[in-house]
Amino acid sequence: MDITYYPFRDSTNTISGVISNTRDITDRKLVESEQQFTLSLLKVLHEENDRRGLARRVTELMQEWSGCEAVGIRLQKGEDFPYFETKGFPERFVEAEARLCAIDQNGQVIRDQEGTAVLDCMCGCVIRGFFDIGLPFFTELGSFWTNSTTDLLKSMRGREQFLQLRGHCHAAGYESVALIPLQSGNKRIGLLQFNDRRKGRFDERSINMFERLASNLALGFLQCDTAVVLRDSEEKYKSLVNS
Repeated sequence: MDITYYPFRDSTNTISGVISNTRDITDRKLVESEQQFTLSLLKVLHEENDRRGLARRVTELMQEWSGCEAVGIRLQKGEDFPYFETKGFPERFVEAEARLCAIDQNGQVIRDQEGTAVLDCMCGCVIRGFFDIGLPFFTELGSFWTNSTTDLLKSMRGREQFLQLRGHCHAAGYESVALIPLQSGNKRIGLLQFNDRRKGRFDERSINMFERLASNLALGFLQCDTAVVLRDSEEKYKSLVNS
C-alpha cells in the first residue's frame, strides 16, 4: 500500500487533521519486479554463449527471484531429458530423478507406436505436450502447477497411471511444484522446474510470468547450440586452410 497524508486546515489556517490517500501499488511493484528480472535474464542471455554457463546463472537468478526452495532445468540428451542444472535440490533427489525414459522389466526403453521413447511422470507429460486444459493444473501452453501435491494426489487417486505419476516430488516433501516447458515454436527442448516444501507458492500471474521467461530461455539455449555449431565450422575451416 502507498499512503499519502495531506494536512487539513480550519478557517484560521490551523492544522486540525489530516486526509489520507491510500493506493494499492502491489500490481505495479509486481510488474516492475518482472521487468527488472527480465532485463537481468536478457543480460545473461547476451553474455553467455555456452549451455552450462547459461543454465548455471539462470537457475541462480530464478531461485533468488522466485523465492522457491529449488529450481531445475531439464534438457534433452539423446532420448532422455535429465537434469542439466539444479539449484537447491538434494543430490539424492537429482540422482533418483536423473532419467525420465520409462523402462520395462528387461531394462529396455518403452516406446510408443511411433517408436518414440515414453517419458514418465508429469515432467514427461509437459515435455511431450500431453496435457488437457480441462484439468485445473494445466495451462493453455501446457505448463503444470500445483500448490499442494498432497491434495493433487488425493484428487487423482486411481488415475495416477493416466499421467504416469511417480510421486517422487511429493515423497521428498515438496508441496508447491511448477513445470514450465522450454519451447521455441513447436520444438520442446526441456523444462524449467520450481519446487518448494511450502504450500501456496504460485498463482496464475506467477505461472504466466514463468512461461514468458521460459520462452526467452529456450531461445537462449538454441542460440548457444547455434554458436557451438558455428565455432566448430570455423575451426574446421581454419584447419582446412592451414592444411
